[in-house]
Amino acid sequence: MVKLETFMALFRLLHKPDKAIVGRYIQGKSIAEIARELDCSQSVVSETIYRFRQQLKKERHPPI
Repeated sequence: MVKLETFMALFRLLHKPDKAIVGRYIQGKSIAEIARELDCSQSVVSETIYRFRQQLKKERHPPI
């Protein structure tokens, strides 16, 4: 599990459009809902969420 401090630090580094996507995802909205609300494609939403989750994984398991 990722510490809240780590999550918030990574979240703060996101660009504004990515923050909007990740923030809505954390609120429990679906990819389709987020895409509709932000007028972007579902693939953009999915890709953004994927990249953010990958960053969280890196922080949880840093390379040696």
